[in-house]
Amino acid sequence: MTIIEHLRHLGQMAGGSRLGGPGERMMCAWFREQPVPGASTFVTTGLSDHEFPSPDGHTVWEEILFAAYDRFSASAISSFLLSFLEFILRKHQCLLFGDVVGPTNPIIPGIPLTAVLADPPTCFIDSFAKYNETSPPTTLVWLIPLHAKEAELAHGKGWRELQKLIASSNPDLFDLLRPSLV
Repeated sequence: MTIIEHLRHLGQMAGGSRLGGPGERMMCAWFREQPVPGASTFVTTGLSDHEFPSPDGHTVWEEILFAAYDRFSASAISSFLLSFLEFILRKHQCLLFGDVVGPTNPIIPGIPLTAVLADPPTCFIDSFAKYNETSPPTTLVWLIPLHAKEAELAHGKGWRELQKLIASSNPDLFDLLRPSLV
């Protein structure tokens, strides 16, 4: 089974964009009606062709997920993810669960969210979180978009505090216009 076949857990691919020109293996594919009706999931492919060192010295392979309601521009989200791929490749370091990247400029033009939290893809079936046909397995990392104050909370008090706040508040994480939790 290839990573593309693994992504079929999400159903039929609705579209995709490539990073760079012809022959480039990095892309962002999206799938409609996932993880909930009226939303789409965007997934990178090709990032797992690159090995990244983890802080403990192990090799890590990963791909990135992002989910949002369909009322938000698929091309803008895809563009953000492809830019995020370039950022990951430049820094040549894996994303660990709990990493917060940002705050910076809005991740998508016109959207107030300026940071992301790397989290396990808990809104999907458990078997989707890892692609076990590679060695080591490829981990799927869900980028949860954050407001600047949410990212600052994670930087100041730790990502576990932010996760507790998310769990207790139960925000709609697919709504890119949701109010800040802080």
